[in-house]
Amino acid sequence: MKNLGISLVAASAVLFLALPGQAHHSVATFFIPDQNVEIKGVVKVFRLVNPHLRMEVEVTKPNGEKELWSLSGGVTGDLRAAGWLPTSVVPGDVVTVSGLPARNPAAKGMYVRRIVKADGTTLGAQVRD
Repeated sequence: MKNLGISLVAASAVLFLALPGQAHHSVATFFIPDQNVEIKGVVKVFRLVNPHLRMEVEVTKPNGEKELWSLSGGVTGDLRAAGWLPTSVVPGDVVTVSGLPARNPAAKGMYVRRIVKADGTTLGAQVRD
């Protein structure tokens, strides 16, 4: 009985310690790594907070209809080390964003690799995912 209790505690510890590893996922899980998509629109949200960059960009389609794209990006610490700041992009900025398209096209999502602002300023995300 004592061995069963020790075994249960050990198994629980192993499972508990493995959970944080499951929390992080590969970019390829949600995005297509060998494709690129580009959008141009108005920034609605730009958040450079852990664990990843988060953005929302409103894109106007040729027929005038608006679409809201939800974008994710690199590890926040790496982006900051590459020169990105929480104020690098602000709501209202017109940007061209390129990156990996979401596996589900209906999601209107992208993993950001590059942002080009209307003034030509370029933010590159050549950092780890």
